[in-house]
Amino acid sequence: MMRDDERSFSKTPGPRRDSTLKLQPGFDLSYLYPVNDRFGFTVSAGYSNQYTS
Repeated sequence: MMRDDERSFSKTPGPRRDSTLKLQPGFDLSYLYPVNDRFGFTVSAGYSNQYTS
């Protein structure tokens, strides 16, 4: 997720002592297995590493 006021793809100062990346990776994964017209199984997974100041 990218902050609206931070559009740098390289490390920049803050919020800690060392420079950090402000763009962090994340993903969502979803799978649906239909058994019949009215019933199915779903499996979902997600990961987000979000920069906050």
